[in-house]
Amino acid sequence: MATTELSAPAPRLRLGQRLALGVEIARAYLAIRALSSRRALPDVVVALRDAPALSGLPLPDPRVDGVRLGRAVMRALVLTPGGTKCLVRSLVLLRLLARRGIVDGALIIAVQPGPAVLDAHAWVELAGQPLLPPGDGHERLLAL
Repeated sequence: MATTELSAPAPRLRLGQRLALGVEIARAYLAIRALSSRRALPDVVVALRDAPALSGLPLPDPRVDGVRLGRAVMRALVLTPGGTKCLVRSLVLLRLLARRGIVDGALIIAVQPGPAVLDAHAWVELAGQPLLPPGDGHERLLAL
């Protein structure tokens, strides 16, 4: 699939659009907290992708604005409990993608073995492009 290139930066979101996106991210975060307390990760991913697609959402085309959508998720979740964890951010982004009709985003789980502890990282890719920061030096373990 060819990637879309922007000839100019996307226009800034208006205040109402930023607030709507913030509310959407907060709702996705709360849904993930509820889902992840009752289900295994693969089942959570399936449930998130089953979110109904809606129109009129801020940043409606993740194939163009996916990285920007990922940055919005990272900024909005900074003050939430567990919101700075890469897996939570990735799951929220999967939900936002699904609401925009994009269900082929991949949740990547990677590990970096260390001498005393195993370091894991998660991010989302769309058509091979990371929408959240990928793990440097991490080896891919799983793609959902």
